[in-house]
Amino acid sequence: MKRNVLITGANRGIGLGIANEFLKSRELYNIISTTRNKGELANLKRDGFTPVFLDVSSQTSIDEAEAQLKELNLLPDIIINNAGIANTKLFMQISEKDVEEIFNVNFYGTFRVIRKFIKNMSKNKFGRIINISSVLAGMPQKGFSHYCASKAAIESMTRVISLEYASKGITANCIAPGFVETEILDCLGEEGANMIENKIPVKSISTPADIGAISVFLASEAARHITGETININGGLYFR
Repeated sequence: MKRNVLITGANRGIGLGIANEFLKSRELYNIISTTRNKGELANLKRDGFTPVFLDVSSQTSIDEAEAQLKELNLLPDIIINNAGIANTKLFMQISEKDVEEIFNVNFYGTFRVIRKFIKNMSKNKFGRIINISSVLAGMPQKGFSHYCASKAAIESMTRVISLEYASKGITANCIAPGFVETEILDCLGEEGANMIENKIPVKSISTPADIGAISVFLASEAARHITGETININGGLYFR
């Protein structure tokens, strides 16, 4: 039986890398790729995914996505909460609005999506919840206090969910990437990328496919006894 996997923020970067890794096992998965940019839905469909408009910052949008998926008989068995935002400001420059915006997408967005679909997972006695965290959840950096806090909150919530839903056949884990080859990293230029690479013990930067490969594993039956964990993918940059 094919499993339905829902990936938020799958239109670029890590999310697209995850979706592409699942696409390699398309005989096992129906891949639902979501984006909050309606203009990108056609591109996702062309690439072999079922595209769905979903803005994790809006409960109404999530409700509408659920109705669409129910009609298509594609309610997710596997959720990968990848959608997120980041910005950098020193602590005394951060406003309450800045904190609210980060948490509304990163933490509450993850919370909303899980709450919407976990009941159906419980009914089916199967579910995989994979939340994309960050190395910064445990490795503080100047200028990222609100972002670090949002990702640490996701990890803590994930551990509690793993305990509450273990008896329902549902596992819940986090993946915490370090530096990843995405558009954000491209902004640093070659010199900046080389500086980062030299700080990483394995002397290379992760790719979206690296995150995707671990996601596919955590979604599989082989990972049925892994729950409440945070998998670090950072080339040895940080241990915890």
